[in-house]
Amino acid sequence: EMLALRWKRVNLAPEPAIVGGEILQPRTLAVRENYYRGHFGTVKAKSRRRCVPLSTSVVRALAERRARSSFDGPDDLIFASKNGTPLNERNLLGRIIKPIAIKLGMPWLSWHVFRHTHATLGEEIGMTLSDRQAQMGHGDVRMTMHYTHSDLERRRAAVETIANRLSAKTAAG
Repeated sequence: EMLALRWKRVNLAPEPAIVGGEILQPRTLAVRENYYRGHFGTVKAKSRRRCVPLSTSVVRALAERRARSSFDGPDDLIFASKNGTPLNERNLLGRIIKPIAIKLGMPWLSWHVFRHTHATLGEEIGMTLSDRQAQMGHGDVRMTMHYTHSDLERRRAAVETIANRLSAKTAAG
């Protein structure tokens, strides 16, 4: 989806914009298309067609990217090659992400790991399950839960809290 993202589907402004006959809220992107293994396609599942809020830092980075890019028209891809064509996800992973990941001591880093990390961090900060599901474009909450990994130390703290409450009730009783 990221590789098919076009400027016309991103609203970096602080006010709503009309895009393709629909209102796009401020600092939001609309997922309406994907690019996978050399082919553009529509987002078939209803849940995959979504609007994603952008953080202030992402809005700033995208604005800087647009200002530096020669491909800044509405139908141009945000993440394009030097010729304006879509980037290849395998090349991007192998040439950019993996080398950085290896330097950071994380050779296992991949596109899928980014999705798992987003779901798990979302849970850790208290993002509701329905918001995580919408953010990731999952049609079934079970898929979102599959991507969300529990935190052992958080669970340990909860177990301690339960044990302390039970101990207090036993001592009082």
